[in-house]
Amino acid sequence: AVWPRHSVGTFPAFGVQFPAHSKSMAPKQGVKRGRRSMGGQPPKQPPAKKIYEDPNMAGVREAVGKASNITDAVKQMLLACLATSLGVPSAERHETQASVVSMIREVIGSVTSQLQDAVADEKAKVSDAECHKEQLEAALGQAEEAQCQADEVVLAKDTALADAATAVTVAKEALFECQEAQKNKDGALVQAKQRETEIQKALAEDLPAIIDGTSASYQGVLDLLQDVSLDASLTSALPKTCSKAVSERSQFDTMVLDQLRSILVGKENELAKLITDAGPAAAERIAAIEAAQSDLDSATAASRKAAEELAETKRAAAQAKAAVQEAQRALREYEPRFAEATKERDQRASDLENWTDYNVACFELLAA
Repeated sequence: AVWPRHSVGTFPAFGVQFPAHSKSMAPKQGVKRGRRSMGGQPPKQPPAKKIYEDPNMAGVREAVGKASNITDAVKQMLLACLATSLGVPSAERHETQASVVSMIREVIGSVTSQLQDAVADEKAKVSDAECHKEQLEAALGQAEEAQCQADEVVLAKDTALADAATAVTVAKEALFECQEAQKNKDGALVQAKQRETEIQKALAEDLPAIIDGTSASYQGVLDLLQDVSLDASLTSALPKTCSKAVSERSQFDTMVLDQLRSILVGKENELAKLITDAGPAAAERIAAIEAAQSDLDSATAASRKAAEELAETKRAAAQAKAAVQEAQRALREYEPRFAEATKERDQRASDLENWTDYNVACFELLAA
């Protein structure tokens, strides 16, 4: 607290101030100088009255004590002169007293400058700290945004992989259906081709051998004609004809063999027509299988690629998450340093405010 100014009296010869109301008190009557009281004890002296000091002087004394740009000897000199300078009203100060007040003002001004410089320095540090903190916060924001984007990509790639897997399943089902259609519808065609081949062999090898008499094996030929309605006379005459030597065969035997040839040729033509008519549909089924297989291959490749891309995006997402954690750690570790910087700034500002409101105010009130 800054105390109001009190008027004081001075004793110029000794430079000592007394309160205006203080006066020298006369010794008590009945007590002579040098006389001892009864009982041999010296007479009791009245207690010395304390010299009044303005309470604001304590603030100035503290201010001088805080000065770091003057020696201790100068401090002691200024402190010793406080009462005989600031303790004197400004209108009553002589030149020497005014000079001491000016010196004290300079000392206080230097301390004020030091405190102001300290506040400015701490503000600059806090400004740098705030800039660094903003950079850390910006880095964290960017890392979080990157992580969000990476997570979105992972979600999209995961969906793409699921779609690709579905496409593979669909392609497999399509290929299976085409293969089943070929199996069911091309079974007769395969059998027809096989019988055609066997009949062609019979016409080219088996039947000529029978006609030439080099072979009597006719049963294999008849087996090829199981679905053909043969004349009973043919089936009964054929074994006899085949067992005869060529020289022993009659015209009827020749007619039997010719009829067998005609039946084989007719069956061959029938099978050839069936095969020819079934060709386009079979080709379509083959093309469908090839297309379905191609679709399956493409779907499988796409699924494999989607899986690779998902794995890559997951790695990127993990790196983005690690970057966020690192940015959070950096900001978290910097918080105490930032708090310390602001605390120091606030303390310096508080010191300056207290100095101005108390020490400087005490001096200005006494110096006025």
